[in-house]
Amino acid sequence: MRSAALSSPVLLSLLLVPSFSAAQTASSTGPLTETQQKAADAAARRAMYTKCGVVEATTLPTGLSAGVYRGTLGGQPVTLELVGHVNPDTEVQDRYSYDRYGIDVRLERGRSADRTAAQTLAEVESVIREDDFQLHARACLQLSAESRTQLKGNWRPVGSPALPLTLRRVNVAALPLALPSSPGLLSLRTKDPYTFVKVNRAWAKMAGGLKEPYTGVGYPRVMGGSVALNAALQDRQLALVTEGLDCLSDYGNRNGRTDYAGNGTLSWQSRGLVSVHEDVALYCGGAHPDAYTTGVTLDARTGKEVTLLGAPGTLWPGLSAAKLQALYLARYPADGDTTECRDELAGDDGKDTEYGFPYALYLTRQGLAVQPNYLPHVAAGCAETVTLPYSSLRMFANLKSPYFRDLYPR
Repeated sequence: MRSAALSSPVLLSLLLVPSFSAAQTASSTGPLTETQQKAADAAARRAMYTKCGVVEATTLPTGLSAGVYRGTLGGQPVTLELVGHVNPDTEVQDRYSYDRYGIDVRLERGRSADRTAAQTLAEVESVIREDDFQLHARACLQLSAESRTQLKGNWRPVGSPALPLTLRRVNVAALPLALPSSPGLLSLRTKDPYTFVKVNRAWAKMAGGLKEPYTGVGYPRVMGGSVALNAALQDRQLALVTEGLDCLSDYGNRNGRTDYAGNGTLSWQSRGLVSVHEDVALYCGGAHPDAYTTGVTLDARTGKEVTLLGAPGTLWPGLSAAKLQALYLARYPADGDTTECRDELAGDDGKDTEYGFPYALYLTRQGLAVQPNYLPHVAAGCAETVTLPYSSLRMFANLKSPYFRDLYPR
Protein backbone atom coordinates (compact mmCIF):
# COMPACT_ATOMS: atom_id res chain seq x y z
CA MET A 1 0.00 0.00 0.00
CA ARG A 2 2.85 2.43 0.73
CA SER A 3 5.39 1.30 -1.83
CA ALA A 4 5.46 4.84 -3.24
CA ALA A 5 6.34 6.27 0.18
CA LEU A 6 9.28 3.93 0.50
CA SER A 7 10.88 5.26 -2.70
CA SER A 8 11.55 8.65 -1.09
CA PRO A 9 14.31 11.10 -2.06
CA VAL A 10 17.35 11.62 0.17
CA LEU A 11 15.58 14.32 2.17
CA LEU A 12 12.68 12.04 3.10
CA SER A 13 14.81 8.96 3.59
CA LEU A 14 15.90 10.44 6.88
CA LEU A 15 12.38 9.78 8.13
CA LEU A 16 13.01 6.05 7.93
CA VAL A 17 16.41 5.89 9.63
CA PRO A 18 16.38 5.17 13.37
CA SER A 19 18.73 6.89 15.77
CA PHE A 20 21.10 4.65 17.71
CA SER A 21 23.13 7.32 19.49
CA ALA A 22 21.35 7.64 22.82
CA ALA A 23 21.94 5.27 25.67
CA GLN A 24 19.41 2.62 26.55
CA THR A 25 17.20 3.43 29.50
CA ALA A 26 15.82 -0.02 30.15
CA SER A 27 17.30 -1.88 33.05
CA SER A 28 19.46 -4.87 32.13
CA THR A 29 18.60 -6.55 35.42
CA GLY A 30 14.82 -6.67 34.98
CA PRO A 31 11.71 -4.52 34.60
CA LEU A 32 11.85 -1.01 36.04
CA THR A 33 9.60 0.01 38.90
CA GLU A 34 6.99 2.67 38.15
CA THR A 35 9.17 5.34 39.80
CA GLN A 36 12.24 4.22 37.88
CA GLN A 37 10.31 4.19 34.60
CA LYS A 38 9.05 7.74 35.15
CA ALA A 39 12.59 8.89 35.90
CA ALA A 40 13.92 7.11 32.80
CA ASP A 41 11.19 8.67 30.63
CA ALA A 42 11.95 12.15 31.97
CA ALA A 43 15.70 11.69 31.44
CA ALA A 44 15.17 10.45 27.88
CA ARG A 45 12.91 13.39 27.12
CA ARG A 46 15.47 15.89 28.44
CA ALA A 47 18.19 14.18 26.39
CA MET A 48 16.02 14.42 23.29
CA TYR A 49 15.63 18.19 23.68
CA THR A 50 19.30 18.62 24.57
CA LYS A 51 20.25 16.99 21.26
CA CYS A 52 18.71 20.03 19.55
CA GLY A 53 20.04 22.51 22.11
CA VAL A 54 16.59 23.44 23.39
CA VAL A 55 14.33 22.87 26.39
CA GLU A 56 10.74 21.70 26.52
CA ALA A 57 7.91 24.23 26.05
CA THR A 58 4.12 24.11 25.80
CA THR A 59 3.14 27.56 24.48
CA LEU A 60 3.91 29.36 21.23
CA PRO A 61 6.49 32.17 21.29
CA THR A 62 5.51 35.78 20.69
CA GLY A 63 4.55 36.51 17.10
CA LEU A 64 3.56 32.96 16.12
CA SER A 65 -0.09 31.92 15.83
CA ALA A 66 -1.81 28.56 15.92
CA GLY A 67 -3.13 27.36 12.58
CA VAL A 68 -2.39 25.42 9.41
CA TYR A 69 0.57 26.44 7.26
CA ARG A 70 1.79 25.33 3.84
CA GLY A 71 5.15 25.87 2.20
CA THR A 72 8.39 24.08 1.37
CA LEU A 73 11.09 22.26 3.30
CA GLY A 74 14.26 21.94 1.28
CA GLY A 75 12.14 22.47 -1.84
CA GLN A 76 9.60 19.77 -0.90
CA PRO A 77 5.96 20.94 -0.36
CA VAL A 78 4.84 20.44 3.25
CA THR A 79 1.82 21.14 5.45
CA LEU A 80 2.27 22.01 9.14
CA GLU A 81 -0.10 22.54 12.04
CA LEU A 82 0.72 24.58 15.13
CA VAL A 83 -1.64 24.22 18.10
CA GLY A 84 -2.17 26.87 20.73
CA HIS A 85 -1.03 24.81 23.70
CA VAL A 86 0.57 21.38 23.40
CA ASN A 87 -0.31 18.56 25.76
CA PRO A 88 1.78 15.41 25.22
CA ASP A 89 -0.44 13.47 27.63
CA THR A 90 -3.45 13.93 25.30
CA GLU A 91 -1.37 13.89 22.09
CA VAL A 92 -2.31 17.48 21.25
CA GLN A 93 0.92 18.35 19.51
CA ASP A 94 2.34 20.17 16.52
CA ARG A 95 2.73 18.03 13.39
CA TYR A 96 3.67 18.23 9.74
CA SER A 97 3.62 16.08 6.62
CA TYR A 98 5.17 16.08 3.18
CA ASP A 99 2.39 16.74 0.66
CA ARG A 100 3.64 13.92 -1.53
CA TYR A 101 3.05 11.30 1.17
CA GLY A 102 0.55 12.76 3.65
CA ILE A 103 1.97 10.83 6.62
CA ASP A 104 2.08 12.92 9.80
CA VAL A 105 5.28 13.45 11.73
CA ARG A 106 4.66 14.63 15.27
CA LEU A 107 6.82 17.39 16.70
CA GLU A 108 7.89 17.90 20.30
CA ARG A 109 7.64 21.62 21.06
CA GLY A 110 10.60 23.37 22.64
CA ARG A 111 12.23 26.77 23.02
CA SER A 112 15.77 28.03 23.02
CA ALA A 113 17.49 27.87 26.36
CA ASP A 114 18.65 31.39 25.51
CA ARG A 115 15.82 33.68 26.66
CA THR A 116 16.94 36.34 24.14
CA ALA A 117 15.53 34.11 21.37
CA ALA A 118 11.99 34.42 22.74
CA GLN A 119 10.43 34.84 19.29
CA THR A 120 11.84 31.61 17.85
CA LEU A 121 9.88 28.35 17.93
CA ALA A 122 12.01 25.24 18.38
CA GLU A 123 10.67 21.78 17.55
CA VAL A 124 12.21 18.34 17.89
CA GLU A 125 11.27 15.68 15.37
CA SER A 126 11.53 12.44 17.31
CA VAL A 127 11.79 8.72 16.67
CA ILE A 128 10.78 5.92 19.02
CA ARG A 129 13.73 3.58 19.21
CA GLU A 130 12.71 -0.04 19.64
CA ASP A 131 15.56 -1.10 21.92
CA ASP A 132 14.34 1.18 24.71
CA PHE A 133 10.96 2.50 23.45
CA GLN A 134 12.04 6.05 24.22
CA LEU A 135 11.88 9.18 22.09
CA HIS A 136 15.14 10.25 20.49
CA ALA A 137 15.84 13.36 18.43
CA ARG A 138 16.00 12.78 14.71
CA ALA A 139 15.85 16.36 13.45
CA CYS A 140 15.66 19.88 14.82
CA LEU A 141 13.35 22.57 13.51
CA GLN A 142 13.36 26.32 14.12
CA LEU A 143 10.75 28.86 13.02
CA SER A 144 10.22 32.57 13.48
CA ALA A 145 7.55 34.95 12.17
CA GLU A 146 8.40 36.98 9.09
CA SER A 147 4.92 38.52 9.18
CA ARG A 148 1.50 37.74 10.64
CA THR A 149 0.98 35.01 8.05
CA GLN A 150 4.49 33.90 7.05
CA LEU A 151 7.05 31.78 8.93
CA LYS A 152 10.66 31.16 8.05
CA GLY A 153 13.34 28.92 9.52
CA ASN A 154 15.17 25.67 8.94
CA TRP A 155 15.02 21.91 9.47
CA ARG A 156 18.24 20.18 10.47
CA PRO A 157 18.63 16.40 10.68
CA VAL A 158 20.81 15.46 13.65
CA GLY A 159 24.40 15.41 12.39
CA SER A 160 23.56 16.91 8.98
CA PRO A 161 23.35 20.40 7.42
CA ALA A 162 20.17 22.45 7.78
CA LEU A 163 17.60 22.87 5.01
CA PRO A 164 15.48 26.03 4.53
CA LEU A 165 11.83 26.03 5.62
CA THR A 166 9.30 28.66 4.53
CA LEU A 167 5.58 28.56 5.37
CA ARG A 168 2.47 30.66 4.83
CA ARG A 169 -0.71 30.44 6.90
CA VAL A 170 -3.73 28.90 5.16
CA ASN A 171 -7.21 30.43 5.39
CA VAL A 172 -8.87 27.02 5.61
CA ALA A 173 -12.42 28.39 5.71
CA ALA A 174 -11.89 30.07 2.34
CA LEU A 175 -10.43 27.05 0.54
CA PRO A 176 -12.65 25.82 -2.31
CA LEU A 177 -13.85 22.24 -2.02
CA ALA A 178 -11.98 19.81 -4.28
CA LEU A 179 -14.50 17.06 -3.42
CA PRO A 180 -18.31 17.14 -3.54
CA SER A 181 -19.79 18.90 -0.53
CA SER A 182 -20.92 16.52 2.21
CA PRO A 183 -21.71 16.88 5.93
CA GLY A 184 -18.61 14.91 6.94
CA LEU A 185 -16.26 16.95 4.75
CA LEU A 186 -17.63 20.26 6.05
CA SER A 187 -17.42 19.00 9.62
CA LEU A 188 -13.79 17.97 9.07
CA ARG A 189 -12.94 21.46 7.82
CA THR A 190 -14.21 22.90 11.13
CA LYS A 191 -13.03 20.25 13.60
CA ASP A 192 -9.72 19.17 12.05
CA PRO A 193 -8.64 21.78 9.50
CA TYR A 194 -5.17 20.28 9.09
CA THR A 195 -6.52 16.88 7.99
CA PHE A 196 -9.10 18.65 5.82
CA VAL A 197 -6.32 20.48 3.97
CA LYS A 198 -4.57 17.17 3.34
CA VAL A 199 -7.58 15.23 2.01
CA ASN A 200 -9.26 18.10 0.17
CA ARG A 201 -7.91 17.13 -3.22
CA ALA A 202 -9.18 15.15 -6.20
CA TRP A 203 -9.34 11.46 -5.39
CA ALA A 204 -8.35 8.83 -7.94
CA LYS A 205 -11.03 7.08 -9.98
CA MET A 206 -11.35 3.31 -9.64
CA ALA A 207 -13.86 0.81 -10.99
CA GLY A 208 -17.21 1.76 -9.48
CA GLY A 209 -15.86 4.38 -7.08
CA LEU A 210 -12.99 6.54 -5.83
CA LYS A 211 -9.69 5.89 -4.04
CA GLU A 212 -8.10 8.31 -1.58
CA PRO A 213 -4.41 8.63 -2.56
CA TYR A 214 -2.67 8.80 0.85
CA THR A 215 -4.31 5.79 2.51
CA GLY A 216 -5.36 3.88 -0.59
CA VAL A 217 -8.89 3.53 0.84
CA GLY A 218 -11.35 2.77 -1.96
CA TYR A 219 -15.10 3.16 -1.74
CA PRO A 220 -18.02 2.76 -4.16
CA ARG A 221 -20.23 5.42 -5.66
CA VAL A 222 -23.64 4.76 -7.22
CA MET A 223 -23.85 5.86 -10.83
CA GLY A 224 -27.05 7.87 -11.22
CA GLY A 225 -27.62 7.75 -7.46
CA SER A 226 -28.96 10.70 -5.50
CA VAL A 227 -26.63 13.48 -4.37
CA ALA A 228 -27.48 12.64 -0.75
CA LEU A 229 -26.62 8.95 -1.23
CA ASN A 230 -23.23 9.61 -2.79
CA ALA A 231 -22.50 12.24 -0.15
CA ALA A 232 -23.18 9.61 2.52
CA LEU A 233 -20.89 7.15 0.74
CA GLN A 234 -18.17 9.80 0.60
CA ASP A 235 -18.53 10.43 4.33
CA ARG A 236 -18.25 6.69 5.08
CA GLN A 237 -15.05 6.65 3.05
CA LEU A 238 -13.82 9.79 4.77
CA ALA A 239 -14.23 8.10 8.16
CA LEU A 240 -11.99 5.25 7.00
CA VAL A 241 -9.48 7.71 5.53
CA THR A 242 -9.15 9.69 8.77
CA GLU A 243 -8.84 6.45 10.74
CA GLY A 244 -6.11 5.35 8.34
CA LEU A 245 -4.25 8.65 8.58
CA ASP A 246 -4.38 8.46 12.38
CA CYS A 247 -2.99 4.92 12.28
CA LEU A 248 -0.23 5.85 9.85
CA SER A 249 0.62 9.11 11.60
CA ASP A 250 3.46 7.50 13.53
CA TYR A 251 5.01 6.16 10.32
CA GLY A 252 7.77 8.75 10.57
CA ASN A 253 8.11 8.29 14.32
CA ARG A 254 8.16 4.47 14.42
CA ASN A 255 10.38 3.70 11.43
CA GLY A 256 7.57 2.56 9.15
CA ARG A 257 6.10 -0.06 11.47
CA THR A 258 2.43 0.83 11.04
CA ASP A 259 0.11 -0.16 8.23
CA TYR A 260 -3.48 0.35 7.16
CA ALA A 261 -5.56 -1.10 4.33
CA GLY A 262 -9.28 -0.42 4.05
CA ASN A 263 -12.00 -0.49 1.42
CA GLY A 264 -15.75 -0.56 0.93
CA THR A 265 -17.54 -2.95 -1.43
CA LEU A 266 -21.03 -2.46 -2.82
CA SER A 267 -22.93 -5.65 -1.95
CA TRP A 268 -26.54 -4.66 -2.66
CA GLN A 269 -28.38 -2.07 -4.73
CA SER A 270 -32.14 -1.85 -5.21
CA ARG A 271 -34.78 0.82 -5.63
CA GLY A 272 -34.86 1.68 -1.95
CA LEU A 273 -31.62 0.35 -0.43
CA VAL A 274 -27.86 0.35 -0.93
CA SER A 275 -25.61 -1.86 1.22
CA VAL A 276 -21.82 -1.79 1.63
CA HIS A 277 -19.40 -3.88 3.62
CA GLU A 278 -16.18 -2.30 4.84
CA ASP A 279 -13.06 -4.40 5.40
CA VAL A 280 -10.07 -3.03 7.29
CA ALA A 281 -6.71 -4.58 8.17
CA LEU A 282 -4.44 -2.45 10.32
CA TYR A 283 -1.43 -2.33 12.56
CA CYS A 284 -1.12 0.88 14.52
CA GLY A 285 1.47 -0.31 17.03
CA GLY A 286 1.02 -2.62 19.99
CA ALA A 287 1.28 -6.37 20.29
CA HIS A 288 -0.78 -7.52 17.31
CA PRO A 289 -2.25 -6.36 14.01
CA ASP A 290 -6.02 -6.26 13.78
CA ALA A 291 -8.81 -6.56 11.22
CA TYR A 292 -12.53 -5.93 11.19
CA THR A 293 -15.58 -5.89 8.92
CA THR A 294 -18.43 -3.42 9.18
CA GLY A 295 -21.70 -3.39 7.27
CA VAL A 296 -23.85 -0.36 6.50
CA THR A 297 -27.18 -0.11 4.68
CA LEU A 298 -28.40 3.26 3.40
CA ASP A 299 -31.67 4.62 2.08
CA ALA A 300 -31.09 5.03 -1.66
CA ARG A 301 -32.87 8.39 -1.76
CA THR A 302 -31.82 10.15 1.44
CA GLY A 303 -28.49 8.44 2.16
CA LYS A 304 -29.53 7.94 5.78
CA GLU A 305 -28.47 4.76 7.54
CA VAL A 306 -31.15 2.07 7.78
CA THR A 307 -31.27 -0.15 10.88
CA LEU A 308 -32.08 -3.61 9.64
CA LEU A 309 -33.36 -5.50 12.66
CA GLY A 310 -34.05 -5.86 16.34
CA ALA A 311 -36.24 -2.78 16.92
CA PRO A 312 -39.77 -1.61 16.04
CA GLY A 313 -40.04 -0.16 12.56
CA THR A 314 -36.99 -1.96 11.21
CA LEU A 315 -37.02 -4.44 8.34
CA TRP A 316 -36.81 -7.46 10.67
CA PRO A 317 -38.11 -6.20 14.06
CA GLY A 318 -38.62 -9.73 15.36
CA LEU A 319 -35.00 -10.73 14.88
CA SER A 320 -33.12 -10.17 18.15
CA ALA A 321 -29.39 -10.69 18.71
CA ALA A 322 -30.11 -13.96 20.51
CA LYS A 323 -32.23 -15.28 17.62
CA LEU A 324 -29.63 -14.14 15.11
CA GLN A 325 -26.94 -15.98 17.07
CA ALA A 326 -28.94 -19.21 16.85
CA LEU A 327 -29.49 -18.80 13.09
CA TYR A 328 -25.80 -17.98 12.61
CA LEU A 329 -24.64 -21.07 14.50
CA ALA A 330 -27.08 -23.29 12.57
CA ARG A 331 -25.38 -22.29 9.31
CA TYR A 332 -21.83 -22.04 10.64
CA PRO A 333 -19.34 -24.04 8.50
CA ALA A 334 -19.01 -27.64 9.65
CA ASP A 335 -15.65 -28.38 8.01
CA GLY A 336 -13.15 -29.87 10.47
CA ASP A 337 -13.30 -29.61 14.24
CA THR A 338 -15.17 -26.37 15.01
CA THR A 339 -15.98 -27.17 18.64
CA GLU A 340 -13.78 -24.45 20.17
CA CYS A 341 -15.04 -21.84 17.72
CA ARG A 342 -18.65 -22.79 18.35
CA ASP A 343 -18.09 -22.52 22.10
CA GLU A 344 -16.74 -18.98 21.65
CA LEU A 345 -19.50 -17.99 19.25
CA ALA A 346 -22.24 -19.34 21.55
CA GLY A 347 -21.16 -17.08 24.41
CA ASP A 348 -23.42 -14.50 26.03
CA ASP A 349 -21.56 -11.66 24.27
CA GLY A 350 -23.33 -12.77 21.09
CA LYS A 351 -26.68 -11.87 22.69
CA ASP A 352 -25.63 -8.68 24.49
CA THR A 353 -26.50 -5.35 22.83
CA GLU A 354 -25.48 -3.08 25.73
CA TYR A 355 -22.35 -1.89 23.92
CA GLY A 356 -23.74 -2.02 20.39
CA PHE A 357 -25.05 -4.74 18.15
CA PRO A 358 -22.67 -7.74 18.28
CA TYR A 359 -22.75 -8.50 14.53
CA ALA A 360 -21.77 -6.75 11.34
CA LEU A 361 -24.69 -6.94 8.91
CA TYR A 362 -25.02 -6.15 5.22
CA LEU A 363 -27.31 -7.16 2.37
CA THR A 364 -26.19 -9.36 -0.51
CA ARG A 365 -27.96 -11.00 -3.43
CA GLN A 366 -27.76 -14.35 -1.62
CA GLY A 367 -29.12 -13.09 1.70
CA LEU A 368 -28.21 -11.22 4.89
CA ALA A 369 -24.46 -11.47 5.57
CA VAL A 370 -23.66 -11.83 9.28
CA GLN A 371 -20.23 -11.59 10.90
CA PRO A 372 -19.62 -11.58 14.67
CA ASN A 373 -17.70 -8.61 16.04
CA TYR A 374 -17.70 -9.59 19.72
CA LEU A 375 -14.97 -12.22 19.79
CA PRO A 376 -11.66 -11.68 21.64
CA HIS A 377 -8.60 -11.17 19.48
CA VAL A 378 -7.36 -14.71 20.10
CA ALA A 379 -10.59 -16.12 18.62
CA ALA A 380 -10.94 -13.64 15.75
CA GLY A 381 -10.28 -16.42 13.23
CA CYS A 382 -13.59 -18.01 14.21
CA ALA A 383 -15.57 -15.05 12.88
CA GLU A 384 -16.68 -16.55 9.57
CA THR A 385 -19.19 -14.62 7.47
CA VAL A 386 -22.45 -16.58 7.27
CA THR A 387 -25.20 -15.67 4.79
CA LEU A 388 -28.82 -16.19 5.87
CA PRO A 389 -31.26 -16.52 2.95
CA TYR A 390 -33.99 -13.89 3.02
CA SER A 391 -36.58 -16.65 2.89
CA SER A 392 -35.37 -17.91 6.29
CA LEU A 393 -35.91 -14.43 7.76
CA ARG A 394 -39.35 -13.69 6.34
CA MET A 395 -41.10 -14.78 9.55
CA PHE A 396 -39.31 -11.91 11.36
CA ALA A 397 -40.03 -9.28 8.68
CA ASN A 398 -42.12 -6.13 8.94
CA LEU A 399 -44.60 -6.27 6.08
CA LYS A 400 -45.25 -2.52 6.44
CA SER A 401 -41.60 -1.56 6.08
CA PRO A 402 -41.00 0.69 3.05
CA TYR A 403 -38.11 -1.63 2.18
CA PHE A 404 -40.01 -4.93 2.43
CA ARG A 405 -40.59 -5.19 -1.33
CA ASP A 406 -36.89 -4.59 -2.03
CA LEU A 407 -36.17 -7.99 -0.51
CA TYR A 408 -39.50 -9.75 -0.95
CA PRO A 409 -40.90 -8.70 -4.33
CA ARG A 410 -43.60 -11.38 -4.19
